[in-house]
Amino acid sequence: MPSIPPGGSSRDAGGLARAAVPRLQVSTARINEAKVCFVRKMTTGNTSEVFEGTFEGHPAVIKRMRADVARSLDPDSMRNFEIEVGKMMAINHPCTVRCFGILEPTPGIVLELVPGGSLADIIGAAPGETFPQYQQRLPWPVRVRYLLDSLYGIRSVHSTGLIHGDFKTQHLLVGRDHRVKLSTFCLSSARGPEPGELPGTPAYMAPEIMRGLPQTMRVDVYSFGVVMWELLTGEAPFRGLDVVQVIQQVRAPANDTVFPPPGRPQILSSHELTAPHGFIPLVHKAWAQDPNIRPSVEQLVAALEAIQQSHGFHPFRQQGQGPMQYEVPMNVPPRSAPLTTTSVPVGMRPMEGGPPIR
Repeated sequence: MPSIPPGGSSRDAGGLARAAVPRLQVSTARINEAKVCFVRKMTTGNTSEVFEGTFEGHPAVIKRMRADVARSLDPDSMRNFEIEVGKMMAINHPCTVRCFGILEPTPGIVLELVPGGSLADIIGAAPGETFPQYQQRLPWPVRVRYLLDSLYGIRSVHSTGLIHGDFKTQHLLVGRDHRVKLSTFCLSSARGPEPGELPGTPAYMAPEIMRGLPQTMRVDVYSFGVVMWELLTGEAPFRGLDVVQVIQQVRAPANDTVFPPPGRPQILSSHELTAPHGFIPLVHKAWAQDPNIRPSVEQLVAALEAIQQSHGFHPFRQQGQGPMQYEVPMNVPPRSAPLTTTSVPVGMRPMEGGPPIR
């Protein structure tokens, strides 16, 4: 493991970067394919095949490397893959994907299934709708709940001393109970990024990553700010721009005292008029150019919980108190991914209803 500069981080060959503290103990479980029931193939990608199935009675997603990819892995790459799975297994929280272990003999990973689709799918489920229609379809109590669950997930990642590094709505999966789980793994990370390839998704990537500067946990806070904007507006960030244009905008020098800051997605007056008090200033702080200006995850949690409480946003009742106040359409068709991504979100199983997760 490379040394870590004070206040910074280093990126493993896998998708998660390691923050300065604490040290993570990595261990993995190995699952023979014979113990997994493959129900149907969901998709085939450049590096893997994804199946829906079950493992020990649990609905599961099985992401198995393609044979040609598996054959190309050298021992170091395989070890990186095992370390990456170990990281996932060390992150244990209801708002993150449960990882059951490594698939054998063909390398892969077995995870719990979340059947509701990604947050990106839900936001973009009604192409052509007006902003008022989006507001009605996804009311603010639901959006704030999604954001809080996302924060609880990223907080659990940070608690292990890791940085997610590719936090975006495609990696936020929504169960039938409307709770969000953060996906933290992609099989392509076993080989690391190709030369010249960015380790993440430019539309959500903090400027310091693009500049090759040391990373801290605040890179995930920046990405969360973009997700906040996405839920605010109902649009994909930097829509209509190509990857090069996005990179140029994000990494350009910006004045964090100017609102809205240059190089960020636009916030219209209609967005400002309908947002809860205090929400938009929080977006600006989260995606600040200077990482030191960005709030911590704990500060974001406190701010959004305060917004939730002050506005009476409680769309998810506790167990035994009746159904949700709001209905959100599930099983929506996937929308196209924004720009170029280096990972594919994988699914998990639905959470049982219950009290709010902290």
